[in-house]
Amino acid sequence: MRFSGKIYKDGKFWLAEIPIIDLMTQGHTKKEAYEMVADMLESLINKDGCDITIFKGKKDHFEVELLNAVCPETDIVIDESTIPLT
Repeated sequence: MRFSGKIYKDGKFWLAEIPIIDLMTQGHTKKEAYEMVADMLESLINKDGCDITIFKGKKDHFEVELLNAVCPETDIVIDESTIPLT
């Protein structure tokens, strides 16, 4: 599963948002904001074995990839490594 996000500076903080799932977090540095995105998603999923990777894009864009994510309501494992990407 992959989500697109934006990161930008607002005052002395870097804000990172993922609009499709209506989430936003912040950090004092750009690196810290990326780390907070991963932490936020790990906290929401709240299951062991979920791999979160952040891919920095051009300018203020990034993507977050979730592998072996577990849907908290149904405990269904989503392993996208076995799903062909089209």
